[in-house]
Amino acid sequence: MEPIPLRTLTLLLNYERTVSDPRFVGMRLLESTEADPSLQQWLVKSTGNDADGHFKGGPDTVEYVASFLVSMEFAFKPILIDMSPRSVIKFSINGPFLHVVTSTPKATGGAGDSNIMTTGAKDKEGHGILAFPCPGKKDKQQFVVDMTRMEYGDVGRGTYGENYFLGTLDGYMKSMRSICVDPELVQTWDACQTALGSQTETRLKACAQRAWEKWQNRESEGWCEHCGKGGKELKRCRGCRMAKVWWCCREHQLAGWNLHKHTCERRTDA
Repeated sequence: MEPIPLRTLTLLLNYERTVSDPRFVGMRLLESTEADPSLQQWLVKSTGNDADGHFKGGPDTVEYVASFLVSMEFAFKPILIDMSPRSVIKFSINGPFLHVVTSTPKATGGAGDSNIMTTGAKDKEGHGILAFPCPGKKDKQQFVVDMTRMEYGDVGRGTYGENYFLGTLDGYMKSMRSICVDPELVQTWDACQTALGSQTETRLKACAQRAWEKWQNRESEGWCEHCGKGGKELKRCRGCRMAKVWWCCREHQLAGWNLHKHTCERRTDA
């Protein structure tokens, strides 16, 4: 039985997590704008109470979703490396450069009522990632997965423009310098001890199940290599003759090229 690559696992889980988020189900993006970057920035001093201002992350306790989802996926399928040392690393985001505000209408309430979600509004904001040792490496270099860093905007993308980060811990810490002044390590704990609440865990288990089924049916069904979306409207990469690589739209094909160009059969055969 072929093991699922970690990048594919991250892509599929991240898509299922995002499209099932109850805060955005049944909604579509109406407008997006960026403020004047020359305006003076103000940070709200944290009191240690998450009730300050508007909530971050919402029902998923979003900074720990990645660890829970990946742990659930491992329960479906044996893998080739020992994942028992995997852990959650929590950071304090000090001096965030970008303040992201998302507004969605409330299900109940009068006209104009909305839910406000925000990141980067205050100092010492919590953020977490999943980390595990690289197999066969004596230097104990760690690989990390962060599915939720896009909550800090486009600067949260991965090394090749992905909607997630997958890479070494050293590379992750360097890339965080574009998000904040100082990502301070706060705490590390066993990923198996992460609990999100029964309702959220039920939804995320269903996400892991759908991602696993996509992988199982990969010979007959595909997914976009950039966002993870499936469907009959997918278009196959013309450069890959043997590998089945799909895109959901021209925009995502262009966005995913920075990563795919390293493995595209047309490029590697040249």
